[in-house]
Amino acid sequence: MKITIEGAGENFERKLLAFFADPENRDGLTVTANTEWTVERAERYLRSLPVGARRFAEVVVVGGDGYADQLRTRWSSR
Repeated sequence: MKITIEGAGENFERKLLAFFADPENRDGLTVTANTEWTVERAERYLRSLPVGARRFAEVVVVGGDGYADQLRTRWSSR
């Protein structure tokens, strides 16, 4: 199971991380507090994708200079 919480305040984050800091509450769980994109995280994500999805990501990132809008414009004109 993967849970993503967006838009939570610092107080919520502190309380949630404190909850998971207790070994009884996190048996077998992995908790990641920093979700900023890094080169390493992006590479790991791309390697986890199926071939077709990886190719699509390459088209968006490389061919579209990282902007999905450019890809949308390109494909909507066909």
